[in-house]
Amino acid sequence: MQMNEVLAAIATMNLEETQEVYEALKARRERIRVMQARVLRIGQNVRFQARGAEYVGYIQKINQKTVTVKTNTGVWRVSPELLEAV
Repeated sequence: MQMNEVLAAIATMNLEETQEVYEALKARRERIRVMQARVLRIGQNVRFQARGAEYVGYIQKINQKTVTVKTNTGVWRVSPELLEAV
């Protein structure tokens, strides 16, 4: 199914159907986040973009929902799906 077909289908849904799609998307995002966090390791060099800039640092801690990254500009708590290994 193409993205435009998905968006068209969502546009025709009632409130209950929209809520089901919302819950499915939340569950999928959580599974992706968990899969991303599993490949990360403390000390690993990573990069991410925030506030219009790219930051490079290393992982200090892997939390349940975020990853703590130390950069030259400070310490950031970043969602795992936003991190890219360097």
